[in-house]
Amino acid sequence: MEVIRRAFAGFRFEGSVSVGLIDDRHILIRPRLKVDFLRLWSRQLWFVVKATMRIFKWTPEFSMQIESPMAPMWVSFPDLPSFLFVKASIFLIVAGLGPPLKLDKVTETLSQPSRARVLAKIDISKPLVDHIRINLPGERSFCQVVEYEQFLS
Repeated sequence: MEVIRRAFAGFRFEGSVSVGLIDDRHILIRPRLKVDFLRLWSRQLWFVVKATMRIFKWTPEFSMQIESPMAPMWVSFPDLPSFLFVKASIFLIVAGLGPPLKLDKVTETLSQPSRARVLAKIDISKPLVDHIRINLPGERSFCQVVEYEQFLS
């Protein structure tokens, strides 16, 4: 366990991260800062002491025998109209697919206004939609393409 703790200390988190053993296959990782949690969870796979470690978000329903179907996934909206390039709008759009977690830096800074990219919690046991309808005021709407990045990185 001490080797795993030292490995986590080397990951340079912004805040403190406690690591504890649950059983021989599971450890509990508790980051103090949300930014560290998002970094851990959005990456999904970590390599620690020559082993691959998969990250799951703990919930009250957590079972060590059942893998959660919920996974963080980067979702992109190519050619999203520029007036929708606002965090609240993008979060509202992606909420139909799953709870939004964060915008990527490029989207936040509008340095690539041809594509909005957001990290969301997606149920990967369900089919992924490739288009969504966005309704605008005045009974206007349009069909928006949705693209997903591979959830295991």
